[in-house]
Amino acid sequence: MTNVPVIIVRAQPGAGRSQARVEALGYSAIVSPVLTLRFDSAVQLPPLTGFSGLVFTSANGVRFFAGKYSDRALPAWCVGPATATTAKQAGFETVHESSGNAVTLATFITSTIAAPTKPLLHIANAAAKDDFKREMKMRDYKVTFAPLYRAAHALKLDEDTISALRSDEDCIILIHSAKGAEAFHSLAKALPKAYANIIAISSVAARPLQNKGYKSIHVAPRPNENALLQVLKSVMDTLSA
Repeated sequence: MTNVPVIIVRAQPGAGRSQARVEALGYSAIVSPVLTLRFDSAVQLPPLTGFSGLVFTSANGVRFFAGKYSDRALPAWCVGPATATTAKQAGFETVHESSGNAVTLATFITSTIAAPTKPLLHIANAAAKDDFKREMKMRDYKVTFAPLYRAAHALKLDEDTISALRSDEDCIILIHSAKGAEAFHSLAKALPKAYANIIAISSVAARPLQNKGYKSIHVAPRPNENALLQVLKSVMDTLSA
C-alpha cells in the first residue's frame, strides 16, 4: 500500500469520522481541521409550531440543532445520506433523504410535497450560500434561514500537514466544502503545492482551489463521502503505479 499521506481538513467531529474511513482503507491520515464550528449565541429559533419542516444541508446543522432543541416532531429534509443518518441518530421521527447538493434537495422537496402553508426552516452555517432558498423561492415555496452556527478559520495547519506539503513527495488533501477549501488555501498559501493532489467532494468545493498551483484536482462524481473515497482509491492507485 502506498505511503502517500491523506490530509483531512474538514471541521470536527466530521474530520474524525473521515479519518477512521481513510485508515480503514489502509491509508495514512493526517487530521488538520481548517475550520472551527461554534454556536451563534445571537441566533434563537422562533417557535417551531410556525414551520412545516426542518431543512438540513449538512450533518453539522443537525448536530447543532439537536444540541440546543429537543423537538423532533417536524419532518427533517436532509441533503444526503450522511445528514439523514445523523438526523435519525438524533431521534427525528420523519427523515427524508436527498442525494445531492442544496439545489437537488430543493428539487426533491418540491417534487415530493406541495407548497405548505407554513414555511420550511433551513438550519445551516451562517456562511451558507443562498442556493437552497433561491431555488425554493423560484418554485414559490417559503423558507426561513436560521444560521445556528458559524465557522471560524483555524490559526494554522497541523505540523504534519506542513511537513507533507514541504516534502518533495505526493500528498492528498480531501476537501469537503468550498468554505473549507478557502480556509485551507489561505493557511497553505505560502507553502509549496507542486506535490499536493486535491480531491474535492463537488465542483463547488473545488472551485476556490482552481488555478492555484496544486498538482492535480479531482472531483467526486456525486457530492457525498462514499464517492469522495472512491476517487481517493483511484488517485492512490495512480500514484502507486
